[in-house]
Amino acid sequence: MVCVLPDDPVEILRLCAIGYDELCWPEDYGLTPSEIRERRAVRDDDGELVVPDPNEVEPVAFRAWVETTFGVTVPATASEIVATTADMDDETSDDPFCRWTREYSG
Repeated sequence: MVCVLPDDPVEILRLCAIGYDELCWPEDYGLTPSEIRERRAVRDDDGELVVPDPNEVEPVAFRAWVETTFGVTVPATASEIVATTADMDDETSDDPFCRWTREYSG
């Protein structure tokens, strides 16, 4: 994925405050971070769910800071902030960053 996500710095902070491990998977933007962790989880021999990294935590303090400092809310999913994404191989995309990468990558 190569594109402009939000073009407003506060929107970038809101996006980061959602708590995704990575922002490079637009197919996950409709899911919450906890839904993504559950999807990656596996069951152990006792049938208990085991997440890949049990130390992953929601960025509660950062989320609160963003909301308080900028008077905004942090949504549950990235799809509420990022309207469209583009792929570097998408030659028809009008996304400015995608166009720039195509121009300079040959």
